Amino acid sequence: ALVCSDGAVAYAGDAFDELVFERVAVGSVVAESLRVIADAVPGVSFGAEINAADGIAVSSQTYLDTIERCNPYFFEKMLSGKKPVDDFFATVAAAERVNWVRCIGVGEDDGSGNLLAAVRAVTPAGLRCEPSTIQLPGGPESVIVKPDTSKAVGIEAVVASRGIGPEEVCAFGDAENDHDMLSWAGFGVVPSNARDGAKERATFVSSLSNDEDFIKDALQRPLAELRREYTTP
Repeated sequence: ALVCSDGAVAYAGDAFDELVFERVAVGSVVAESLRVIADAVPGVSFGAEINAADGIAVSSQTYLDTIERCNPYFFEKMLSGKKPVDDFFATVAAAERVNWVRCIGVGEDDGSGNLLAAVRAVTPAGLRCEPSTIQLPGGPESVIVKPDTSKAVGIEAVVASRGIGPEEVCAFGDAENDHDMLSWAGFGVVPSNARDGAKERATFVSSLSNDEDFIKDALQRPLAELRREYTTP
């Protein structure tokens, strides 16, 4: 199974060609909301995954440069070769589906400090704003999704379609947008550099970081070891 887009879309089948779950927003609604945010937060830049996982639209070169500087892995995987679109708001408005929108500010507004509070203050009903995994100066990037969307909801839809219970599921995460998933799964594994909230919800905290393949290490361990409760070192 494959659950992606912060839980907005879930696929199953040998070729991941069976759509079992989709909870996305309409482009016209999202674009209007982003205009409100842009007016309230000067200098904010956006990246949006539109039309399922077909592509990412970016509003400015600032967004690309900041992500490349702060998270080269994500940039290489998701944004390499991308260029800002000519009219970001029109592009989003024309999209049938918007899975998520990520936003970054400038200077001290980068990350979850002032930016997250400012975006949350003007995020309209029907959407919610949370910190993302990507760490920027001042805190994590902000991500905007539908209120009823989460990784836990997407995974639950997939396993339910296969007759699997949460006690049989092992989830891997490291940040606020993983909280529900880590709490829901029977096994919750996080890296050594996970945020405190993720560690509190985990059944196993790896001694390896995100950059050291903590997932491979965990999968090679006995399940009984992954069940142990986390204790602060």
